[in-house]
Amino acid sequence: MEGLIPNYCYEDLSYKRNPDRGIGVPMVSFCDIPLSKTNLFVERYGKYAIGLTKEWAEDKRINPILYAKDENILISLSFQKAIEKRFADELKQHGGDERRVTFDLTPGPKPQIAAFVNRINAHSANQSIHGMIKKYYGEYDGNIQINYEENEWRYLVEDTESTPWFWDKAGYDEWRGNRSTTHKPKPNEALIREKLRFTAQDVAFIIVSKEVEISHMVNFISRMERIANTEISEGDKLMLYTRIISLERIQKDF
Repeated sequence: MEGLIPNYCYEDLSYKRNPDRGIGVPMVSFCDIPLSKTNLFVERYGKYAIGLTKEWAEDKRINPILYAKDENILISLSFQKAIEKRFADELKQHGGDERRVTFDLTPGPKPQIAAFVNRINAHSANQSIHGMIKKYYGEYDGNIQINYEENEWRYLVEDTESTPWFWDKAGYDEWRGNRSTTHKPKPNEALIREKLRFTAQDVAFIIVSKEVEISHMVNFISRMERIANTEISEGDKLMLYTRIISLERIQKDF
């Protein structure tokens, strides 16, 4: 295991007046689900999992996301992004570009641009809020689900030339390809460089499906030499053995 490698995920930010609005964001997504509720998400995510500590998440600047139930929040996001684009276009008209300003920003003939400062600050703010918003309700396998129950946390990769965000559905769809006939494209080299590393000490639990699989997991760990490209000691292996629990046991005892 090399670590947790980000890839693009589509986030539906649509509302009644804009039913196709959404963005593609490079991220690693986590669920903060208590063991007692794990069984509720088996059909969605499977019967195997690795849990990492909150301390590790905070150190990596992984954040819980915000859930939007009122579509006015989604409308406000769309409005803010449109304002950013408007000023970006105006900067170009006056000799700047999307990443630098080549003229005086002191109040004068264009005070609104001076107040806005530059596209960099606005774009950074839009990344922070757009990348951390999810609709309260979503759809899974044709059924409506409550996204809020997942308690999602995210690690976002910055919008750069090598890891660009897709700021509309069309851009993401072009990258993704036909969902029914093709697999999602693999992360590019720039995303691989942004992978999240962790050590054995960062592992809070390892979930396997059945009790009989615990011994298989013990054997697998015993043969490991590295975890997320970090050497693993015999003491680390002994600790990891104690972190293994089965879904069967969780369903019975929690």
